[in-house]
Amino acid sequence: PEESLYKLQSWPELPKDPQNGFQASSPGEKQEPQKASIPDVGWLPEKPELKGRVVLMYFWHPDIPASYRDIATFDLIQTQKGRDVVVVGVLSPLGDANQGYGQPTIELDPEKLQSKIKDFQRARPQRHPILVDLQGGLFTTSKTYYQSFQQGVPAPWVAIVSSDGMMRWWGWMRSSGYEAALDRVLTVDPGVKARRAAEQAYIRSHQGK
Repeated sequence: PEESLYKLQSWPELPKDPQNGFQASSPGEKQEPQKASIPDVGWLPEKPELKGRVVLMYFWHPDIPASYRDIATFDLIQTQKGRDVVVVGVLSPLGDANQGYGQPTIELDPEKLQSKIKDFQRARPQRHPILVDLQGGLFTTSKTYYQSFQQGVPAPWVAIVSSDGMMRWWGWMRSSGYEAALDRVLTVDPGVKARRAAEQAYIRSHQGK
């Protein structure tokens, strides 16, 4: 779909930083969706098809249990909403501060990191892909307006990306706005609607053959 269609949609309201007076990064500044630069490399086992689908990211690190304690819930979301949603566990440079994410840390040695990931997958097999983001760009983008991130953001931290690659919501998974935001993005996303229409047209064209 054309970019203009995305601009016409009623996307969920972006969250405010609870440590910043429920305002944006400066008084009177309107928050805007952020571009999610999703790479083609770093996927385990492989990059899934994202066209016409919403991406639900959660950010985790194998040394921080709080970041992946809801892995079964994310698997369930992938199972229930898999037609329209791709759940991605983004392995990111995270630190643990008050059970949240504080100063960044990550194992940069490729062999050691690969071993950690294999051990993690053996212990907690999941039905959704992992994306290794060593630079932490996606995590940083997901908290652009969250001014209190120095003290850590609450885990699990998630981001919802529409089919045009824009982050339409980010924040704590247990906040009151998370489920409503995901449902809203799925309802209004032009790419999801276009993909569904194409699938229905294909099914109709092959009925009776």
